[in-house]
Amino acid sequence: MPKRRRESKEERLERKLNNYKKKYERCKRRKDEHSKENRNENDVGDIVESIESEEEIILENIEPEEEEEVEIMEVKEEHLEEDIIEAMGPPISTESSYGQPIHPEIYKRVEGILMEGLTKEKIVTYKKEQLIPENTILLEVPLLNPELHMIQESEKTRDKKIENRQNLLGLATGTILKCVDNLTKQNFNKLDIIKNMTEAARILAHLHSEDTVIRKNLLIPYLDKTISKTLADLRRDKLLFGEKLSECVKSATMLQKSASNLLKKSIPKPFKPRQNSTTKNYYPPQHQRTQRKMFRGNKIFNGRQPRSKHRQ
Repeated sequence: MPKRRRESKEERLERKLNNYKKKYERCKRRKDEHSKENRNENDVGDIVESIESEEEIILENIEPEEEEEVEIMEVKEEHLEEDIIEAMGPPISTESSYGQPIHPEIYKRVEGILMEGLTKEKIVTYKKEQLIPENTILLEVPLLNPELHMIQESEKTRDKKIENRQNLLGLATGTILKCVDNLTKQNFNKLDIIKNMTEAARILAHLHSEDTVIRKNLLIPYLDKTISKTLADLRRDKLLFGEKLSECVKSATMLQKSASNLLKKSIPKPFKPRQNSTTKNYYPPQHQRTQRKMFRGNKIFNGRQPRSKHRQ
């Protein structure tokens, strides 16, 4: 490869001058392009301003249209005739309806029973004092047929509970009928009637309370077992488990968590492998074909008498 010719001073200056000229031309072209873009942007802005001014003039010249009045047709309800209303019957209301209020002292005689029921002693006393009239034997609870005593004990127990409830219901009904019978007579004892009616109301309130307990017992097994005791102790109001059920459940859950945190956690013991208790003289079981019979003393060893250490 030939060597590069040494450049003279004049040639070097001329080459630099040509490079500067090329740079100058490139800078000039870029400057011209930039100025042209600015002019185009200014022209576009002027055009937009002129269009907006023309739109404002057009909008000022437009007259607003008159709104058309829309006639609203009023639907007049035609009243039905009284005969048609009577034929249809009264309307059924979904809201809870109540009757006229009673004296507060009368309601207090059954309010506590509706919440907690009667004691066994009071029920026994009521059965002794209030008897079913002689001509109303159907109010007496029917007994189980002797042919059906072979049924299971669980069925007998459930039938016995229903029998006790039915007996109280018959006694309360008989007491009310006796009061009605006394009112039909000319000379009746007002205080005696009030006493008997109050006793009948107490028994009915007790049955009402028992039904509440039965409903709770039917639902509690399907709920969380950790709060079942709390739910059973809740007192009813308008709702079966009370209106503060959610608050009681939250407090019971928090109490259970705090109690579990206080309990000492059991530390698992480290695993220790089981040591072999066999001695070194132990022989593992062999295959059935090669298994040897080992006996102690002078017993047979593999069909032969064992050799003695000293020959006779």
